[in-house]
Amino acid sequence: MSVLSSGQSADDPPRKWRIEALSDRHDLAGFVCRVEFLDKYVNYAKRNQELGYGRTYVGLDANDHVCGYSTIAMGHVFFDHLPDNLKRRAPKYPMPAALLCCLAVATPCQKSGLGTLLLMDALHHMVQASEIIAARVVEVLAISKEAKNWYSRFGFLPFLDDELHLYLPMDTVRTTIQGDLSKPSR
Repeated sequence: MSVLSSGQSADDPPRKWRIEALSDRHDLAGFVCRVEFLDKYVNYAKRNQELGYGRTYVGLDANDHVCGYSTIAMGHVFFDHLPDNLKRRAPKYPMPAALLCCLAVATPCQKSGLGTLLLMDALHHMVQASEIIAARVVEVLAISKEAKNWYSRFGFLPFLDDELHLYLPMDTVRTTIQGDLSKPSR
């Protein structure tokens, strides 16, 4: 469990967020982020987790309301989709990847910093997993150009097959996580 804080604006008091692995105690009913796919996916998150399709982590507010979630899994990226910098010295078969399947923040909590905290938490779990199961990149399929621009702020770059299919090298993720963890809490 992580306890993280983030301010909404200069006038609002900082919110404290807790990020936990999804469990039966978390009520996902009524979660709305205004992106149809992500609003629907949350209804299947527990079942998908039970079946081994992904691990979901929820961002909770001080009242234990689910304000956001991220789902991660392992995957791969086809060699033909890799940019030249990743093809160098790589075998010509799919590259192992840690997949950020979904990341969503409920409408009232958007622009509060929770999305960034969920992303950093997901990246932290991916780094841990990559120490046991190979992953050369973190992969995400952004749901829109706006989402692509948001991920780009963290260094994500496009693969060759689709401008919304993004990656971040695992070495960069390790450096980011180490830097993020070394910063003092706000």
